[in-house]
Amino acid sequence: MEAEKVLHTTALRVYNGDYGSFLKTFADAYLIADMGNRKILHPAWRQLIEKYDLLKKVGGGLKL
Repeated sequence: MEAEKVLHTTALRVYNGDYGSFLKTFADAYLIADMGNRKILHPAWRQLIEKYDLLKKVGGGLKL
């Protein structure tokens, strides 16, 4: 799966899951952002995914 789809899928799972309000709000912002703003949010979202080990927590065998 390409990186953009992994980031989007992770955002969906975080937004709909049992995560803190900061992560849910950031995931929501990432999901509704247009392409220009998504490019700005992309590096930060990727860092949050790594910091909180979200790929492992959301499951589904997602990999960046």
